[in-house]
Amino acid sequence: YDNQIICLKEEADSSSINQAYDKFTAKEDKRVQRKTLPNLRQMVGIVDQWGLVHSGLAAVRNTKENPEIWINSFRAVNLDPTHQIPFLDWIKKIESFIQSGDSFKSNETNVIDEYLYLPSFWHAMLPEEKKQAFAVVERHDCRWSPSCVQELKTVCSVSLADMHLLQTCISLAIANPGHLNRGFPTNEYDSSSRTLTSVEEAAETTRKDANHGLKAFQLKPEGFDGEQLFEHMIGFRKRHADDKISGALAVDVDDPFQKALLSNEPMHDKMNAYMKDIGDGRNKRGARVMNALGGMQGQSELLNNPVRLQRMKSRAELMKSLESIKESKTELDAKKKREDLANVLPKLPGGVEKFKRGENITVDVINGILVACYDISIPKGKKKPVYLDALKDATSAQPEKLDIDWVAFSSTLTSQISAVVAATAPAAAPSNDDEQIEFDVGVTNLEEGLRIESL
Repeated sequence: YDNQIICLKEEADSSSINQAYDKFTAKEDKRVQRKTLPNLRQMVGIVDQWGLVHSGLAAVRNTKENPEIWINSFRAVNLDPTHQIPFLDWIKKIESFIQSGDSFKSNETNVIDEYLYLPSFWHAMLPEEKKQAFAVVERHDCRWSPSCVQELKTVCSVSLADMHLLQTCISLAIANPGHLNRGFPTNEYDSSSRTLTSVEEAAETTRKDANHGLKAFQLKPEGFDGEQLFEHMIGFRKRHADDKISGALAVDVDDPFQKALLSNEPMHDKMNAYMKDIGDGRNKRGARVMNALGGMQGQSELLNNPVRLQRMKSRAELMKSLESIKESKTELDAKKKREDLANVLPKLPGGVEKFKRGENITVDVINGILVACYDISIPKGKKKPVYLDALKDATSAQPEKLDIDWVAFSSTLTSQISAVVAATAPAAAPSNDDEQIEFDVGVTNLEEGLRIESL
């Protein structure tokens, strides 16, 4: 972008009027491939990748032998420098293609209001709450670090799964500060987000409406008056109104054949039922979708715009922070799991013997046996039969795992906890007064379990 190289993404479904290859060359390539592939099937039977390469080479040779295909394609999309016409004249020439895009624009302005396409939780937030979230990002220098994400989660009560949506909202608020003062969207349209250039404004003023020329589908077309308008409205009523008798006339139909005819729903009524949420393309917004970077899906935009590139970097930074938070949570959960197991470890040997004899044992002992012997973790808060059934299923499948060396297991668990503590503790100078955590394991009685003492 700084080197005067602009990468522009075209409007959706407009490659036939913007790309030289899609205009004529692609059609000619497909014609050659449709001709060569059947011949290959007759000669070799099943066409492999090598055969497809030969089919593609045939298409390349065809355009090389007929260079007018490329020349005509470039001229047809106004990319031939020797035959290029001015921009306004080109817009006028392809006006029929551009009219279809009006169905996705507002009736008042052709600028799309991005705020209307933001998530509903952002609309429901009060202006003070939006500004508070915005201030959090500013305090972190607009860096989506793990600390920034955690603070946003606490302040805005937004889950980590929706954090990417919040980032899109704040990115658009940076470009349009007016979003912070808006609440739930109304029918009013905010046209202050962008100002058209003089060339764009000149092109927009000469563009016709999407319904231009479709007078048969308009109740009162522009330019019709008097008897001409009257005849048109009679024909419009015949084409669009059903033939049911108005209830205001209080007329009963006795003939069963007429009743059957009047009971059939006209086809256009069924179509209106399916299309009622879309509207006529002038008073309602089309089914546009906002992408992850705050741009409209299918709308033309500059791909190497510095603002877009910065949003891409912020999105990558957010994904890295979310992954870091996820890893930290996994480590904390594992640490908590080991600590809980260490607390219940003295009861496990006796608990195993009680379970073998069919005696009653507590939930924490059941859960400890599942983790220590079978590495099965069940969330807390369940009823006791859930844990007991899981233990019975595990022992029925692998009963030998109940007989483990508890002394060796305790030693391994102690080393794992010490390693986690050393990894998470802040760096400090060594001292003889530092408390060293060790476990002395001695099997005194299977009924009492293991005795673990801190030295």
